[in-house]
Amino acid sequence: MTTLLEHHRVEIFLKNKFTDDETGFLRLHVPTWLATFYSTEGAVEKGVKKLWVDNNIYPLFIEKFYKDIAQKPNAQYLKDKLYRWFLNRKNSASRGPQSCRRRSLLKKPRSLGGLAYFALEKRDEITQQSRYKIASSPGDKPLDRYRAARRELWDALDEDTKALYQRKASEYNKTLVAGPTTEVIESVGRRNQDNIIQHTMEALGDLSGRHWRGHGDVAFFVMGACRRKDGQLSTFRGSVSNDEANDGFQTFAPDFENNIRAPFKEWASKVLPYSFPQKEGGAARDNGHNSMTIPMSVHEDGFPLLPGLDPDRVPPYEAKVIVRKYLEEAWKCSGYGSSHTLDVPWDILGTKDRSRILQDPKPFEHFQSLNPADASIGDTYNILGIILSQQGKGQQPLRFLNAIAHIAYPRRITETTNQVVAHNTRIDFSPPKPVGQA
Repeated sequence: MTTLLEHHRVEIFLKNKFTDDETGFLRLHVPTWLATFYSTEGAVEKGVKKLWVDNNIYPLFIEKFYKDIAQKPNAQYLKDKLYRWFLNRKNSASRGPQSCRRRSLLKKPRSLGGLAYFALEKRDEITQQSRYKIASSPGDKPLDRYRAARRELWDALDEDTKALYQRKASEYNKTLVAGPTTEVIESVGRRNQDNIIQHTMEALGDLSGRHWRGHGDVAFFVMGACRRKDGQLSTFRGSVSNDEANDGFQTFAPDFENNIRAPFKEWASKVLPYSFPQKEGGAARDNGHNSMTIPMSVHEDGFPLLPGLDPDRVPPYEAKVIVRKYLEEAWKCSGYGSSHTLDVPWDILGTKDRSRILQDPKPFEHFQSLNPADASIGDTYNILGIILSQQGKGQQPLRFLNAIAHIAYPRRITETTNQVVAHNTRIDFSPPKPVGQA
């Protein structure tokens, strides 16, 4: 196969990417392109747009950037690339009625033969081979060159290798009949999340411009977020307008990261809660994550101090564990949480009454519950984020009041304080046992 590639290799200059200066030059001609072909509703005769690029853009491009350079890029390849660049500026599919129906991005894969499966695995090699054919067949369309290169590389294989690809294709087709597995579904989800920015920009781009599906001169700025399988929250942003030479909105907004992105991410974490698997017995834990060891230090007075960490890199279950452990240590620091005394008042922390037992409840007042067992994973991440933020300012968030035992456990404290204690008698402050147990 290597010999075949070398046989078709021709030393030519293929223009694969435009520089910033070249792109800026092309953008100057976009208004003329849009006005010529997209300002009216009439159909454009096939081939006219490409002819316009070949006759108007290509000569100017060569004149400006390659006038005094001996080695010029391959003409046909450059013309095709220029034409594709301008087609991408129209933000529209064909003018036919079917262009109004968007194709599903999650359609079922088609069954494959040996040649098609070979093309999937060797796509890069086939693409490279098709580029070498430009010199010998400059008038062929890119798709025709690709198919010809694919056939040549396939015919160069021995029969055993072809049979191997036939078997691979057969196994692949069996999975299509049986339906997608969990791994396939998750891989599709990851692939679409990886392309979410491109898909969003394409969807908005279809709304701008002067064409059948366009809405004229419009501009969009969009922010989005997605919750990934591992629980991390990923955000993205993008700007769309008819004038692609303009910079995005994020370059105009002062302190974009703190004033816009940070509050958006906080909001998104609430509306995109992460549901993680449940263990038997009701204990929630994501078994896909190994337990993290978070070293927790203390201040001079014993109040807990979390290390600097990124909440988005903490697995969901571990975030709940960290918040719970922090509250337990903060409760101990209040004087009521040492061994053989009172438990953390989780029931009160799970209600709005928690304002009676916290020194400064205001930063956390918008949460429904501060009990990690009840709080959503989104709220848990936000609680952890506020703790870390306030610690960075030298504060001690979620510090309990020092005299709250009568609020947290009124009945138990009343009963114990009314007892007459004899000398050397120990009072049992352990939690009461469930009813029916001795």
